[in-house]
Amino acid sequence: MTKLVQAVLAVAAMTSCETLGSVQGSSETVRALSSWTQVSEALVSGVADVDELREALLPLAKASHASYAGDVGEDIGQDFALVARETPEDGMNALAYLAPDARVIVAFRGTTSESDDCADVLLFTPEKPLPESCEKYSNYTLDYVSRASEFVHEAISAAATSPAAEASDKDEKEALDVVFTGHSLGASLAQLMALSYHASGMDNVQFRAIAFAPAGVKEIAERDGFPTDDAKKVAAVIVNPFDPVYTTTERTEIGRVCKFQSISEPLMCRCCKSLEDKRRLLEGQQEISMSLCCRVCFAKAHRFPNYMEALTAMEEDPDCK
Repeated sequence: MTKLVQAVLAVAAMTSCETLGSVQGSSETVRALSSWTQVSEALVSGVADVDELREALLPLAKASHASYAGDVGEDIGQDFALVARETPEDGMNALAYLAPDARVIVAFRGTTSESDDCADVLLFTPEKPLPESCEKYSNYTLDYVSRASEFVHEAISAAATSPAAEASDKDEKEALDVVFTGHSLGASLAQLMALSYHASGMDNVQFRAIAFAPAGVKEIAERDGFPTDDAKKVAAVIVNPFDPVYTTTERTEIGRVCKFQSISEPLMCRCCKSLEDKRRLLEGQQEISMSLCCRVCFAKAHRFPNYMEALTAMEEDPDCK
């Protein structure tokens, strides 16, 4: 991962924990897009009804918001109810929700804390030494992939034994319909979990990832042996095309990449892009990647409230590749 990405992820701790803003949107049940596979296919098709698509995606955004805010009582709409939570002060955080039709949302939190920063280093740049400030955390705490996988097992167990799942009218092969979501670091974890669990062939469960603004995980998947053959089938990510996390890790995205349209490029993102190009010629000058331009661009284009605003204001389908 480039030094610019390292710097961008470092800024996450300073900006993501700011007030996330209000979450708006209808809570009416989506009828036409009744499974996460249908939502994913509608998203990447580029021809879905935009209002219907927005309505289908809003619970994912609201669950991502709740994971940041730590609000386990937040109503994410469509009759989803919280069935599992992992919210330690330090370490991987996630929430799981179940709807009466046996749809499940597992939302992973993005970078907000010092332990998240340390986990970012281990996950994205394991060749780098951990900062001294990370020594207080155990290897167990900082192994976010393993903790995420454990939470998924817990969430599936909780959902499968709930009255909603037992009363589901879905056929036997699709008894639980699971989507992984999140923003930033959370979105990266969502993709890795989708790759892992889709390949596991777990009975009576299907898995997808639909997430927001991840850092690319291709290098992680290759390094740690995650199966990627079906990546474009099981994972779709939604990005602001000017988000510096996306622009610096675009080559390592593995699933379908869906860009919000009709978004103006923040002026500071033009500056950040220019400095990124310069950095490629002047390798090793970390002060370039820590520039004010990139910090402001991060705040304008990567922070979660900007994604929520773009989703609620979306007037045309994202452009997916």
